[in-house]
Amino acid sequence: MDSAGLGSLVLLLKTVRSHGAKMILCNVNEQVQMLFELTNMNRVFEIFATQADFFEQQAAQS
Repeated sequence: MDSAGLGSLVLLLKTVRSHGAKMILCNVNEQVQMLFELTNMNRVFEIFATQADFFEQQAAQS
């Protein structure tokens, strides 16, 4: 992923939030995860190892 891809994700996140929705990322590969960590975007995006992990967390919060 390059800076244009990261910029697109940030724009999408802003759009999603403006509509009162939530955006999560799942199954992010190692290189993209490292990019998120280097740019501190891992603090901006909710990232889960798998979709099942996300659903487990949602169930635990209910």
